[in-house]
Amino acid sequence: MAKMPHCTPTEIAEALMIAHKGLFASSEAARSSVRYYMGKNGAKNRTQCAEGSLLPVLPSEVRILNMDIETAPMLAFVWGCFKQFVNPDQLLEPSQVICWAAKWLGDDTMMFDGMQKDIKRSENVLDFYQYSDERVVRGMWELFNEADIIVGHNGQAFDAKTLNARWIKHGLPPPSPYRFVDTLSMVKDTTRLPRNKLESVGRYYGIGQKLEHEGFGLWVKCMCGDKEAWAKMRSYNEQDVLLDEKAYMLYRPWATRHPNVALHYQDGARRCIVCGSTAVVEDTAHQAHTNASVFPSYRCESCGKVMRGRKRLDPTAAIEDRLTHAM
Repeated sequence: MAKMPHCTPTEIAEALMIAHKGLFASSEAARSSVRYYMGKNGAKNRTQCAEGSLLPVLPSEVRILNMDIETAPMLAFVWGCFKQFVNPDQLLEPSQVICWAAKWLGDDTMMFDGMQKDIKRSENVLDFYQYSDERVVRGMWELFNEADIIVGHNGQAFDAKTLNARWIKHGLPPPSPYRFVDTLSMVKDTTRLPRNKLESVGRYYGIGQKLEHEGFGLWVKCMCGDKEAWAKMRSYNEQDVLLDEKAYMLYRPWATRHPNVALHYQDGARRCIVCGSTAVVEDTAHQAHTNASVFPSYRCESCGKVMRGRKRLDPTAAIEDRLTHAM
């Protein structure tokens, strides 16, 4: 692509995202790379592009998947409505993954699959339990197998473990290595909100809401093969993914346990550890202090993440003259 000296980095980034889908993990990563190669990230990060080329193809890229699943209820014999202990002999059918929605970070394409393709219209909800979710969970396995990082709200405790159980049930091996980022844990670790549910996070920050529906009746209608109910279920499932993606982007620079995405790049550039941007500048006015050492501080101009360097700064006093707590 020819150089566009009169365009802003944002305009160039948007053009690159359209022309080369999948090249960048997100729009902010594209913009940061444009600024990097245009020499707008500070003297230390300036680099000259090859003649006639705007941006090279990065040798590797992190794949981040936002996902959410919906499950069907278990079928069991019970003697009451409150505080029931369901003995294994009383359990007739376990829960299944009725559908899932997923989206790659930085890609507008929403993916969805569910058991509506397999279920025949029936007036008896019990007919649902003759069907299997094997085809549905295999599709999610393929995405997990491709992803470097999976993102979900309460996904580590519920979605991932539910899928693991179904994959084992259907004879699938573990997917390729990935890291899970649970936005519920991010919210709990860093902030105190009225509630930590995804709906409450969306309302608190004004970033959206979960899609309203009729409740359990929607699941019953879907299990009976109702097409209109399945359309609502799909919208509900996909909205959860979109809302959780916004929550993830909002909390990402605050995360203290986020996987280091910079490890996925092999170009030697200094990158933000949570978004991969090259727009990382040293904060010379502030330093990171531990009980024993001082480290340089850095900030990502793309997402705002604050980081510290690994190389210790020279101490002001000799090690034998430095003090620590007595107990």
